[in-house]
Amino acid sequence: MQADVSKEKVTPDNRHNKIAVRLILIIVATIVVIAISSLVYVKISRDLENANSIHFSYVSKEFVDSITEPENNIQGIEDIGSVEEIIYSEDKQSEILVSMKIKDIPDSGLKNISSEFFKQHLSDKEKTVYNSIMFAYQNGYNYIGFSDRKFDAQMLSKATFYIMCDNPYIEINLERSIISKNGYVYLFFPNMTPDKKEYNDLAYEEAVKIIAGVSDELETEYAVAKYLYEYLVCNTNYTQDTEYDSSVEPALYHALTGQMTNCDGFANALTILYNMAGIECFNVFYPGDDLGPGHTWCIANLDGEYYHLDPSNDASVYQVIQTTDSFSFLCASDQVKMANSYYHESISELVPKCTDTQYDYANVDIHIDATDVDTAFNDAVNYITELGLEEDMTDREYFLVNFNLLNGMEDGVRDTFIRGLVMRIEEKYVVEGYAYIGAGTVFILLSV
Repeated sequence: MQADVSKEKVTPDNRHNKIAVRLILIIVATIVVIAISSLVYVKISRDLENANSIHFSYVSKEFVDSITEPENNIQGIEDIGSVEEIIYSEDKQSEILVSMKIKDIPDSGLKNISSEFFKQHLSDKEKTVYNSIMFAYQNGYNYIGFSDRKFDAQMLSKATFYIMCDNPYIEINLERSIISKNGYVYLFFPNMTPDKKEYNDLAYEEAVKIIAGVSDELETEYAVAKYLYEYLVCNTNYTQDTEYDSSVEPALYHALTGQMTNCDGFANALTILYNMAGIECFNVFYPGDDLGPGHTWCIANLDGEYYHLDPSNDASVYQVIQTTDSFSFLCASDQVKMANSYYHESISELVPKCTDTQYDYANVDIHIDATDVDTAFNDAVNYITELGLEEDMTDREYFLVNFNLLNGMEDGVRDTFIRGLVMRIEEKYVVEGYAYIGAGTVFILLSV
């Protein structure tokens, strides 16, 4: 018996149906591919937009603490555009964040108060960070976000140090932190508040008044610099960082209004005054370690030569003896200033050499390099004899003694050294009193 094999009869209608199904599948697949491609394109576009934008906000320290804790990760950044909300999980708080294209970030400006010496040594990306910090300061933001596709923590750190040295409105001591999270690196300045800007605006007004008092008869940059240096040192009281927090206090305002401030306030005040007077000036600093606490001072270009100027050190001395004859850090060379100092590594290779020595020790009676008591005493006696200072002892209330290597000593060793030296000097002279003040400087009050 032959098997019955049945076959589907192919008709024109069946053929058309199969073609239609295939076309539908192709269309659906095409739509899916287009949709996926569109989503990918949107994602890439959003990523590129974020990478080319800087985000600014004003947030609390509690906000930053919460998003840096592992259990409180940022859930996401929504509605990329001119205004966004960063939402984090703990209590669903939101912070308005303004986004700007990198190309739209304005130049840092304020060139009349800053020489922008360090800025010129930054790359284009680092200059973007530099300008963003200034934009944040001027507009009341303290939290700046950068895409880690274009920026990294090292760029942020470098630009921050440079603007702190260049710009007198942003102190070296200003508290800051760098946070890396979810594709971003953030700069946070907890104390860069609107109040600080208001005080700095008032400080600028005071600086304008001081500059207006500069006589036209002061024809050289040195003469103008000396006048402004003396004005600042003689009208402002110095205090140490342990007694004054310039990250919170309006240090620049205090310096320019004759109040009490620290080295940051003095350095920033001199920087703003000099630049407003047309003298190139910027801050330098060391962070502090075995040389003692960190310190900030200035470098200025006067008549074509760079010099160190340390108004806070001279102010600490002036407060004791009330005479400008005591100044030993008005236009000092590297030979004087760098004997007991060094620059922070972020700026050390850029700071210009200060080689001119014509103003070194202009007001110092006795200069001692020795670090042992016997040699220092013998050197001091030789200075007194050679310079004929014995004849002046009945007429003068003090002698300025500079110990070039003194600051390299630890506190206890230094104090013992000074006491030992005074005891040796008392073998020859009557010492009514003495005071160790400033960087490597001792004032000894003598009588015979």
